[in-house]
Amino acid sequence: MLRRFFLSGLALFALAVLAALSFPGSASAQSVSLSVNPSSITEENGTQKVTVTATANSLDSPYFCFYVDVGAHNASKQTATEGTDYAGVSSKLVYFNFGTTVTTTFDVTATDDSVSDGGETIRVHSWKAGNQSCKNNFNVSYGATNLTLNDSDPKANLSVSPTQINENAGATVVTVTADLNLQGTRTLGSALAYTVSAGKTGDSATKDTDYAAAGNLTVTLPSGTANAQVTGTFTLTPEWDLLDESDETITVRGVSTNDGDAGEATITLKNVVSPCSSQLTDDLKADCAVLETLYDDAGGDNWETSTNWKTTTPLGQWYGIKVSGGRVTEIELDKNQLTGTISTGISALSNLVTLILEHNSLSGTIPDLSSLDSLETLYLNVNDLSGEIPDLSGLSSLSKVDLSDNSLGGTVSSIGIDSASSKAVWVWI
Repeated sequence: MLRRFFLSGLALFALAVLAALSFPGSASAQSVSLSVNPSSITEENGTQKVTVTATANSLDSPYFCFYVDVGAHNASKQTATEGTDYAGVSSKLVYFNFGTTVTTTFDVTATDDSVSDGGETIRVHSWKAGNQSCKNNFNVSYGATNLTLNDSDPKANLSVSPTQINENAGATVVTVTADLNLQGTRTLGSALAYTVSAGKTGDSATKDTDYAAAGNLTVTLPSGTANAQVTGTFTLTPEWDLLDESDETITVRGVSTNDGDAGEATITLKNVVSPCSSQLTDDLKADCAVLETLYDDAGGDNWETSTNWKTTTPLGQWYGIKVSGGRVTEIELDKNQLTGTISTGISALSNLVTLILEHNSLSGTIPDLSSLDSLETLYLNVNDLSGEIPDLSGLSSLSKVDLSDNSLGGTVSSIGIDSASSKAVWVWI
């Protein structure tokens, strides 16, 4: 009985040694990880070779086999659909033969499905070889990775209108157009939205210094379309800095989260040099700006005489203008084919003594002149002015007023001059 027991003990010990030799380190984590090269293929390129590299991690046996499959058995693991986006691919049995890595190559055939659907994923995974004569293919964590299936349809083109904006243009509405033109019978599988913004690093125009622009604009191309144009607008306001400098550029760029960059369009900010920037003092520059507006509002390009107007010549040399004490004091443009209206900005010429615009074709109303405390002579007769005669009662220096031969309403009393005053004021209406 003792001998039998001893032999049984030896047998048990031998079995334990054999198990230890067969399964060394069985407690360690065993796994297979995968990588693919290339990591993406393109739908329009048809059949493409994809190399899968498997790496062994802490396997118990140097000789080991398993399957590698392209395409998930569980559709929820990938976004591409087998048989629709790509042709089915047969599994391959892969062996580790006294090595830590092994490679195998698949022919993956993508389907050009006429739908522009961006990037989709194909699951590449490993799994147990089952009844194959491979050692120790249990207790292993089988890895997986993704192969990206790209759709390289043309992106939308971006354009802007206008493409040029003068520096002194003020707030300008810019229209942005995203133009989609897919080839053949292709259509968008999902809506394509572009976020459009003005300005980028490297532009010669500086945002918030040379111009201000409204916030980002979104334009969206609808799904199911092959050829489409969508537009949107934003407001760009250039800053007129009165500097003599080169034209500057502003980049308008559109970016989509699912289709990348839509390209760029350029707006040229045209430099405009103001003649007022050359005037000697800030007061003269301010008066000059008023005269520029007067010129524009009263049809200056068609005046009979406009010598030196809107040039860098000193204001005192502009036709009909006199300067005294560093300010404009007289405007005499009678019988000079003025048309349009009298600029409201004229009220800013606080040192103006004489305003003579008689015998022209000015229309509209007489602007508020109540701030012209130094005004002595006001001749606006023989024009096409209308509306009510303004209140001039606050102009204590005023001595001569001629508003006759217009279509004005009101009487002498409308001017607000006190008839009992000891001061002589000549008024014609």
